[in-house]
Amino acid sequence: MEFVRRNYLNSFSGNNGCNQIMGNLKGLTNTDLQFATINETRMACKEMKFSSTFMTFFRETNQHKITKLNLTLMDSNGKVLLLFKKNRLTNLQSRPNNDIWDFMSVLN
Repeated sequence: MEFVRRNYLNSFSGNNGCNQIMGNLKGLTNTDLQFATINETRMACKEMKFSSTFMTFFRETNQHKITKLNLTLMDSNGKVLLLFKKNRLTNLQSRPNNDIWDFMSVLN
C-alpha cells in the first residue's frame, strides 16, 4: 500500500488495500492536511473491512506530522489514525517532486 503526494500539484494517489485512491489536497501547512477530494475505484475485493476502515480514517484526517522517516495522519483532536513510512524511492531522480510513503499501520 502506497501514498504518493505530488508536491507540485497538491495531489495524491495510492492504494487502500483493495482500490486505487486519488485526489487533491487543500489546507496543506506544516501541521494541517485536508483532502479536497478523495476518489477511489470500486473493485470487489475479498476482504473489504480493512479498505473501508482505511478510507474512514483517511477522510477523518485533518492533521499530519512528518518526521525524517514517518508520515502520521491524525484527526482534529490529534488522535493518530494512519502511519506511513518513507519509501526509499522518494529521492530518486525520476520522482524528484513526489513524496512516497508506504503504509505501516492503522492505529485506533
